[in-house]
Amino acid sequence: EGRPIGQWGDIAIASLTKFLPVQEGGVIASHSRSLQSVRPVGRGAMTEVKALMDLIEVGSRYQRFGGFNALFNGVFSLKNKLRNGAARTAVPADDAQQPNGDHALDPTLINARIAHVSRWTVETALRERVIAQRRANFARLVGLLSDMRGGHPLLTELPPDAAPYVFPFVSDNADPRYRALRRLGLPLFRWDWLWPDTPHIAGDTGLVWSHSIFQLPCHQDLDEAALLCIANTVREVCRAHPA
Repeated sequence: EGRPIGQWGDIAIASLTKFLPVQEGGVIASHSRSLQSVRPVGRGAMTEVKALMDLIEVGSRYQRFGGFNALFNGVFSLKNKLRNGAARTAVPADDAQQPNGDHALDPTLINARIAHVSRWTVETALRERVIAQRRANFARLVGLLSDMRGGHPLLTELPPDAAPYVFPFVSDNADPRYRALRRLGLPLFRWDWLWPDTPHIAGDTGLVWSHSIFQLPCHQDLDEAALLCIANTVREVCRAHPA
């Protein structure tokens, strides 16, 4: 209704990792109260070093360091092999812990300050490029997926200032299609896991959308071949699982 994000409640939060090349960090904003009392604390030198190494590892994996990519990838590949081997030796297979589904917050991170290298990356990232390319990829997927039977884009146009996180695609017969797309390795997801005690409110479209809307990628580094692959895979699965 013409009001920007953050103007509907007291607090708005967002994850930096969803848009920018960092491994951690979030943003909090309020239009109704001061946040001066929020003073995060540092986590020590080793955390700063680890954050730097994590950033270099991801960057080299995606070929961001020119002639140094091979060197960095070799070092990190050896590191991961040694770490995985040590983990297998230390924890017998029969005693390995399984995920318990607990979504509790890590208390050590609640008041933690973002690492310096992560903050520097956020402040120096080419945001204009990120926004422009995500918008272009969104528009391309609109063109590729707008004439389908049994599914359609949730939105065909973006507000002028919007930087899309994902491309929301509304699907009929959603459950078998979603499972098929995941089996094929398509990087999509949906919000079908609800927080415990989420209230059921009459007319709440969120409960329907959590299953029927597929969140397809529109990342700024997807090229034309990747976008065509996404669209063609969605079309093939929808044909194989008609409404």
